[in-house]
Amino acid sequence: MPKITILGTVIDYPDSAAAPNWSEALIQFATQVEKALLSAVGSGDVAPQTIILINDSLSHNVDALLFSGAVNQSATLFYSVYRQDNLTILYEAGQLELVYDGSDWHLSRIGTGDAHITFSISSSGQLSYTMIPMAGTSVKQYVTFRALSNIVG
Repeated sequence: MPKITILGTVIDYPDSAAAPNWSEALIQFATQVEKALLSAVGSGDVAPQTIILINDSLSHNVDALLFSGAVNQSATLFYSVYRQDNLTILYEAGQLELVYDGSDWHLSRIGTGDAHITFSISSSGQLSYTMIPMAGTSVKQYVTFRALSNIVG
């Protein structure tokens, strides 16, 4: 059987339909291809990632989400927020649509849930958040996101 490597996983790929027990290798192959495709990012895109949110009411930059108007014309950010303490669980998921008009960035938001978080984008393309702090103890909160960008011309 030929060996195929996808994302560092070596797969014994069957080379004939008569190969015994070939279904496991095909399932492994399909699973690794799916992972590879989901992790693929284009120029200007932001790969999927998770950051821990800071439990205060100050504005915080999301370092991975800085868009250049010289490179990016617009972007769609897919996100989910989870916040929990010993008293409350808050969650939210949605999309942020970002567009650059040549001198400033604009943001619109659609989603479901309410995690008491506000997103904003500066004129330089830096995305940031502010939140209502959780009042309880054992606070756990994070945002997971990825962004697809449309590059200039």
